[in-house]
Amino acid sequence: MTLSATNLAPFLEELAANAWPPLITQRLDGWQLGFSYGATRRANSILPNEANHYHDVLQKIVWAEQWYARHGLPACYKLSPAAQPANLAAILAERGYISSAPTQMRTATVSTVLRRDRACLVSTPSAFRVQLSETFDPAWNVLHGEIEREDEHTNKIRGQIFQRISPPCAYITLFNEQNQPAAIGVGVAERGWVGIFGMATLPQFRRQGAASQIIRTLAEWGEQQQAKQLYLQVMSQNETAQAVYARLGFEEIYRYFYCSVSEVKP
Repeated sequence: MTLSATNLAPFLEELAANAWPPLITQRLDGWQLGFSYGATRRANSILPNEANHYHDVLQKIVWAEQWYARHGLPACYKLSPAAQPANLAAILAERGYISSAPTQMRTATVSTVLRRDRACLVSTPSAFRVQLSETFDPAWNVLHGEIEREDEHTNKIRGQIFQRISPPCAYITLFNEQNQPAAIGVGVAERGWVGIFGMATLPQFRRQGAASQIIRTLAEWGEQQQAKQLYLQVMSQNETAQAVYARLGFEEIYRYFYCSVSEVKP
């Protein structure tokens, strides 16, 4: 699928939203309000990626704040180049919203990733055994929570979100020679693309090629799903992960950030 630069951000934001669906969703004149009991930013934020049709923007902001207040959370927006209106960040800043968590959206072709990774394998063979499942396993989610040191509430909600994902998924677990779990990741395939999420490696297995092996596995799985493209999201301050992704051919397409009020408004 070929898209212009203008359309790529809205398209990727749509794919990413489908790949991580909130437990509760409310539509507000083109905006999507998500709520998942406070677990993960993306699942508790507003996607303002459609233009106004019926209401003034300020009125929509007030209604969104009221909706989140009823759910016990402050309103939080995920602002990308797809956000509507284009000056929404400035409007929110004037209202006292604070920006945080700048993140890069990166993409690569499946062929590029496989070509570059296979070249690396000549000098550095795979260190782990791969297990791939297309069915959600609660034990996989528990392992993710242990690696990321999640509290029980967050891990429980994360598991419920995983089970709500509609497109095909691939859950990856890497094991060392002693059959100990070392790293995990998940891919979500939709419309010729595979989104890569949930990448996590236990501290003692880091810098041993686990991330590259997971991405290669998901690229190969993506080929089976007729996918040509990959996308992932990485925090702007995570230079270590960015270096791994750049080496595999992932290029930054755009950045997004979150914008939230500091407290719940009545």
